[in-house]
Amino acid sequence: MINFKKKISYSFDRGSKFYESNAKIQRTICIELLNFYKKLVTLNHKVQFTNGLEIGCGSGFMTNQINKLENFKKIHLIDISKKMISIAKENFPNQNFSYEVKDFDNFKNYKIYDFIYSNMSLHWSENFSKLFFYLLNQMPKGGYLVFSLLTSIKFDFDPKEIKKSLFEELINKFPDTNYSVSQIDKEKFYFFSKKKIFKEKFKKPIEFFLNLKSIGANVNFKKNKTNIFFLRRMNSEITINYDVIFFIIKKIRA
Repeated sequence: MINFKKKISYSFDRGSKFYESNAKIQRTICIELLNFYKKLVTLNHKVQFTNGLEIGCGSGFMTNQINKLENFKKIHLIDISKKMISIAKENFPNQNFSYEVKDFDNFKNYKIYDFIYSNMSLHWSENFSKLFFYLLNQMPKGGYLVFSLLTSIKFDFDPKEIKKSLFEELINKFPDTNYSVSQIDKEKFYFFSKKKIFKEKFKKPIEFFLNLKSIGANVNFKKNKTNIFFLRRMNSEITINYDVIFFIIKKIRA
């Protein structure tokens, strides 16, 4: 049986062709994350970062945006999808950028990067809490960790058509960040977070799920999969509410 990470790799390989044209909400969230970063950090600091690392880079959109804010000497991009890495290479053939097909749960060189960032990717971790504390431990003094994390998806639509619980059964569970946040050592880290709800509308519910499939984000890890054919009979407009949390963390003590 194909394992969890192979499913993700295969799905995003398949979705790479349409990712850039259909991943609109991901781009919106990325821009908001970087606006949050700018307000908190970049206005007054004079830090010269050496090595940047994007984990779960997709097509490289976040690297393109953040490279306009910070003058990195080198940036390394990793993603579990070989085809996504190929697209990122084509989009940004910068001599200071390097690329690697790699699962971020198994990446071991975090300690050499003083700026690690990610957008809407870390919820694909097999164990978010374990990865989170590994990143904090590996960060060098003065290093930054900047990322957005999807914590839930909720649906607004005409309840007369169908029970909302059926939709919830189609969506994976997302990381609970409460424990992780409570365990951050405030003497070692400056920590900032912000929660925000992003909305996206579709004319029909099936269009949302087809959009997920088109970008490769439709991987379902639940053992008992719900039949989605009932969605084709639904005609009401639907609003998708993405609950997202932004993290900006600086390591002040080794």
